[in-house]
Amino acid sequence: MIIYDKAHWQIDAGEDVNLVIAHFQFMFEWLNEYNLLSDYGKEILEDGIDEDVILNDEMLNSSGQRFLNKYYDKYISEIEYGKKENRKYLEDLYYKL
Repeated sequence: MIIYDKAHWQIDAGEDVNLVIAHFQFMFEWLNEYNLLSDYGKEILEDGIDEDVILNDEMLNSSGQRFLNKYYDKYISEIEYGKKENRKYLEDLYYKL
């Protein structure tokens, strides 16, 4: 299993819980909009994002895995976590794939 991000990694590193949840909510919604989630990922989104969420490869279809493998670290290193998510930047990365 490939783990891209865990809410607790960010919380334990000092990020505000609400910002972490906002980031994961944004990511899951964006991934869903671009049809990159697996059925399991869609279920997690429907159940609600909380501080225990983990973003891993099982939550993505093959296109989602390819996208996050290539760009997730780049994306989170260049945004303000949970504050200034950047839909346009994600879209630009997506269309490079």
